[in-house]
Amino acid sequence: MGWLPNEQATPGTTGHPKGVVYSHRSNVLHSYALSLVDSFGLSERDVSILVVPMFHANAWGLPYACLMLGADIVFPGRFMVPDLIAGLMAETGVTCGGGVPTILQAVLPSQGRALFGIELRIVGDSGLELPWDGKSVGELQARGNWVAASYY
Repeated sequence: MGWLPNEQATPGTTGHPKGVVYSHRSNVLHSYALSLVDSFGLSERDVSILVVPMFHANAWGLPYACLMLGADIVFPGRFMVPDLIAGLMAETGVTCGGGVPTILQAVLPSQGRALFGIELRIVGDSGLELPWDGKSVGELQARGNWVAASYY
């Protein structure tokens, strides 16, 4: 009997719905990769928060890796309120995690800083960078080693 693939799809919140198929093998390998010290470095000592739905890129494999390693997982629930998330992170001692940029942008003012390894900027319609002042409106752009360049 063969392994069944894990099919995931997004609801299309940023455009048309997108789909992807993961194999069990890819999920296991991804979980191992997240534990590599020169990768994400997840370990049993970590407390990881998932500020992302499970259908979003399998929450980047964090739930599987946490279970594999014995790390704690914090689920903020369906109400992704920035102050609630920031308080939950402080209360539970979160050491790492993952989240979609639209939610992280709202949490960052509560946290006071961007996540290590991620560069964020706001860009206006003209293509010029806008100030991070809590008032400017534009496209949030994220850059980092684990940020996807595009969907297919």
